[in-house]
Amino acid sequence: MKHKLYDMIVAKAENTNLVVFSRFNGSPWIRVVTDYNKTFSFLEEYEYFLCLPQHEEVCLAWLNGAEVQYRDREGIWLEVGSNEYFWKEWCCGHMLMDECAEVRIKPKKVKRWIAVFPNDSTTSTFKSEMELKKYVGDESKWGWEIIEIEVTEK
Repeated sequence: MKHKLYDMIVAKAENTNLVVFSRFNGSPWIRVVTDYNKTFSFLEEYEYFLCLPQHEEVCLAWLNGAEVQYRDREGIWLEVGSNEYFWKEWCCGHMLMDECAEVRIKPKKVKRWIAVFPNDSTTSTFKSEMELKKYVGDESKWGWEIIEIEVTEK
């Protein structure tokens, strides 16, 4: 009978550059730091996940619950649903083990406010309507129109 982590052990032995994440008893996932010759011991009481170095940030975020996306063949960013087979459990063929896969943390949309005037607008966005009103003063007196917008947070 094979060790339950056999495939991961073999993958890490074949590619010591793979990034190892672990967690114990439902705790948050963390990156495992290996020693200078990249050796590592897998312990049965821990959970593990491996990925290629270029996917490290996305992988850790995804493991800890962040929403992630992947680019399909047509170049469209699709959300990774929790039911998608290739994202459920680690295997050698997992998308995060694919050098060609394009993955990202889903960009977060946030509300911001701007003020526009017939021939002018604020050059900045504001995190709250109140913050914007402090900046433009009495908007009705000066003719400013306050507009709520949605932007992608970086």
